[in-house]
Amino acid sequence: ETKRILASVRRDLLEAAHQLKNVNLEHEIITKQMADARNELKILLLDIEDMELYRRELIAKNRVPLYLPAAPAVTFSNGYKDKITMTSPSIASFEAVFDFRWDP
Repeated sequence: ETKRILASVRRDLLEAAHQLKNVNLEHEIITKQMADARNELKILLLDIEDMELYRRELIAKNRVPLYLPAAPAVTFSNGYKDKITMTSPSIASFEAVFDFRWDP
C-alpha cells in the first residue's frame, strides 16, 4: 500500500514539475515578447522625437517675421461665453495664413 501511495505521489510530483517547466517556458516567451515590444516602443518614441524636431525646424524655417506698427488689441465675442482678444502679432499671423489685411 505504501509503495502504491509513494508511486502516486511521485507521479504527481513529476506532473507538477512538468507543468512548472511549461509555465517557466511560457514566462520566458512572454518576457521576450515584452522586451521586444519595449524595444519597438523605444524606436517609435525616438522616431516621434525626430519628427517633432523636424517639425520645429520646418516651423522655424518657414516663419516669416512680420513687423507691424503697434495696434490696439481688438476684442470681440465669438458667439459663446468667451471673448477673443487679437493683438498685432495674432492679426499678423492671420494675415500671413489667410492672406488678407486687417483694418481695425
